[in-house]
Amino acid sequence: MKGKFQKFLVASSFIALLSGFNLVNYAFANSEVVNNESKEVKEVLEQKETLKQSVNIDKYDLVRKSELGVKKGYDKDDPKPDWAPGDSFGSPKGTNNISFTAFAPGDIIVVHDGSPPWGYYRHAAVWDGTYYTGSLDSYAFIEANVENQPGDGQSNVHYSTARKFRNYDQAVGLYVYTLEQQFRTLARNYIRNQLGEPYKFVGSYKSDDSTWYCSKLAWKAYYEMGNRDLDYDGGLYVYPDDIYQDGDTKIFATGS
Repeated sequence: MKGKFQKFLVASSFIALLSGFNLVNYAFANSEVVNNESKEVKEVLEQKETLKQSVNIDKYDLVRKSELGVKKGYDKDDPKPDWAPGDSFGSPKGTNNISFTAFAPGDIIVVHDGSPPWGYYRHAAVWDGTYYTGSLDSYAFIEANVENQPGDGQSNVHYSTARKFRNYDQAVGLYVYTLEQQFRTLARNYIRNQLGEPYKFVGSYKSDDSTWYCSKLAWKAYYEMGNRDLDYDGGLYVYPDDIYQDGDTKIFATGS
């Protein structure tokens, strides 16, 4: 019996070592992609970083702390199925003038419109930028949400245009300032690997990596690829307000 137990320990250790090796390989392979970017791309990213660092906006000057967080009667860890972050609250009805000039891979946008019960910010997405041409109608973000239009089959992780995020009455660009750009790009790459996976909110806990909702997608990417927990107050779910209030994120762009 003792011999079998020892073999089990050896096998378990080997599996753990192999898993760790695969994770390192994944990060290294993605790092190679980041590090092999052209000189021109690196210069553009450096310029964007300079723009970000020149912005100094206090989160609670922009939005009062009392406005953030779930509304009375909403159980953050046991939400109703029809009360979910994203566009399940109905189509946005506002407009804003946020500039996308400083957005770089991995940056997060949170948007406000109406008065959803789960917080001030109703939706979140992550900047990809690969297909962004400067036109608002080009694909810019990756998001996880319910259908944009009934029957459009987009209840999953998918690309969305920049214009969509101008259709809310307030938008805020956030970046994880405690990580260098290469790690933010790794977070973007992680999100790319989830394209096409299903949208789900109720029961899609943070430990699950097979279904997604808007803010969980951003949170998981940084948790896995940057060792950053962007959930301000913890819990089974992570909401757009959590990412906004987290100490690892800073504002670099706003629109209203």
